[in-house]
Amino acid sequence: HEPPVVLVTMGGSDPTGITLKAVRALTLIRRPFNFVVLLGRAFGHDAELSRLLLDCSHECRIIRDGDVRAEMLAADLAILSFGVTSYEAAACALPALALCLTDDHAESAEAFAKAGAAISMGRADSVDEAQLAAAVERMLTDNAELGAMSARARSLVDDAGAARIARVIT
Repeated sequence: HEPPVVLVTMGGSDPTGITLKAVRALTLIRRPFNFVVLLGRAFGHDAELSRLLLDCSHECRIIRDGDVRAEMLAADLAILSFGVTSYEAAACALPALALCLTDDHAESAEAFAKAGAAISMGRADSVDEAQLAAAVERMLTDNAELGAMSARARSLVDDAGAARIARVIT
């Protein structure tokens, strides 16, 4: 898209406020882009998010309990909390920057990074806004790499997982 669209989504509750870190990082970027913040039903940082967006120069939409698939298909890049959302992004061919809550998540996110489908930023508590902003800006300026990451992400998901699980169970 022109300007590109960045989707921020951290799951249903985001108890540690990673959404706020992502939004603070996005406000540091001067390059034109729009972003969407997809919030879960249990998100509890509304007041601080509203304050952050007061001085934001980018167009931003806030969506609560929206259609995750539709928002992923409409975005060029995601900033997400590693977990099920990472698999959803891959199925939608959406390149992602993954922030991780635990060491276990960081290890799993690294598999996506090694496959070239995402960039793992490691544990969210060890990444600052400037580092995250720099990573987003790098990705938004390289359309060829975004396209390649999109193709690699989609190739990870073959839509046959449920059938494989059923075969193991039976």
